[in-house]
Amino acid sequence: MHLPPDWMLGAVQRFGGAPAAFGLALLLFGWRRLVRFRLPAHLNRPALLTHIGLLVLMLALRPVYARVAAAHSLADPPLFWLATLWTALIPLLVLTLLLVFVPWHTLLSLARSLGLAWLYALGVTLAISLLRMMGTLAWTTSSDGFVGWVQQACFEQTRALLRHFYTTVVSNPEKHLLGTERFQIQVSWLCSGVEGLVLVALLIPLWVVFFRRELNVRRAQLVAPVALLLTWFANIVRLAILIAIGDHGHPLLADIGFHAQAGWVSLNLITLGCLLLVQRHPWFRQDGVPEAGRRVSEAVNYPVVYLLPFTLILGTSLITQALSAGFEAFYVVRLVVALAALWILRSHYLQMDWRFSSLSILAGVAVGVIWLAIRLKFKVVTPGVLITTNALTVMSRPLRLAWIATRVAAATITVPIAEELAFRGFAARRVMRVDFEHQPYRGMNWVSLLVSSVAFGAMHGRMWPAGAVTGALFWWLAKSKNRIGDAVAAHAVANALIAVVAVHLHDYSLW
Repeated sequence: MHLPPDWMLGAVQRFGGAPAAFGLALLLFGWRRLVRFRLPAHLNRPALLTHIGLLVLMLALRPVYARVAAAHSLADPPLFWLATLWTALIPLLVLTLLLVFVPWHTLLSLARSLGLAWLYALGVTLAISLLRMMGTLAWTTSSDGFVGWVQQACFEQTRALLRHFYTTVVSNPEKHLLGTERFQIQVSWLCSGVEGLVLVALLIPLWVVFFRRELNVRRAQLVAPVALLLTWFANIVRLAILIAIGDHGHPLLADIGFHAQAGWVSLNLITLGCLLLVQRHPWFRQDGVPEAGRRVSEAVNYPVVYLLPFTLILGTSLITQALSAGFEAFYVVRLVVALAALWILRSHYLQMDWRFSSLSILAGVAVGVIWLAIRLKFKVVTPGVLITTNALTVMSRPLRLAWIATRVAAATITVPIAEELAFRGFAARRVMRVDFEHQPYRGMNWVSLLVSSVAFGAMHGRMWPAGAVTGALFWWLAKSKNRIGDAVAAHAVANALIAVVAVHLHDYSLW
């Protein structure tokens, strides 16, 4: 038996998303009150030491729990109280981490000022939890109801599209098998594009509500149905191309590369394209409100300056992974496009403060060590990692060294710069004011901490808790030094340490 206990894992799987939903809803309903609060310039050292002590205690309990669990059941008092203590440490860790950045009296004052926002957020959380339970039941009930109709509609429309290009189309409507004589896929509800439709249906309305003071809401909301239609038909085309790739003798490329990434490529292009249209076209904006990030008297589009490198890296990664069969042979393209963006906009970047202190170096080492400890302890070897390892093994030495050098260069140079520009330079300040480039880093509030850190953590998949905490640390460095250079330096040092260990151990799952 392992820590955490099985019953706790079950609870996390059922209700793990509730705190995130509650926090986002509270942020939405209490926005005007939250932005008034300012964080202190220095960390609360007693709270930090308490947090570290609780973390050490939690790690120390694991081997003790394992020894007791080997001889007892969960119903026995020793094991029950150990599990209870371990569980109680989780909210204490969250609370002490919050107190590191926000004083206790500020928390109490903030809680009182939110008023009915607490009730509204609780109602939204309960509604989302109920819908999630209903949806879980719907997904598992064969092909009945609305979900079955969506799945069947996707199946039929993909089959109709394939018949325009193939004389023989193999299909089994009962098992939802579809393809050609040489390659077939199962069009499950996941492949029907339901996830993409839900994301679009949530993201675009939330974006419109978030920027309601700048946008003409009645006009901007018209983009949502257009985006939903584009997402639906893009998924039909994706499935048809997937089958075509497999039929032409590339099943691994179809299953591992294109299947995993093509949906995200199209979803991101559609969503970002629609949001860019809303933000840039004057028809969607309120009268007298200029384009976000651009004043009438200025010609610089600052969102492009801060977001272009990260956007190009993200978009390129989706494409290069979609064109791979597990091993991303074209990883060098990521590095090239990022360097090109940095070079093109170099005049703007040279005006920023890239200096850094020794504190950022120490913070980067600490992040790297903690990140490696977590990855090595809870490492999961995926098929993609095995494919990468095998591909590098059979590759000639010069090509192998070139690929590794490219990966290290991107991790230590372009990625830290691009991500810090996007998350600390743009996101953390954009939530505070439209002309974010005039917002000093030292004046960032705790809302900017929450938004930028959660977004940064979400980008790291299953490592999102560690990613969010890491993002919070980089945010604090930028705030305390009032410059982006310290955050970039810490990020680069952490990535460099991880890269060195990954190459030394030949363990590319650490990356």
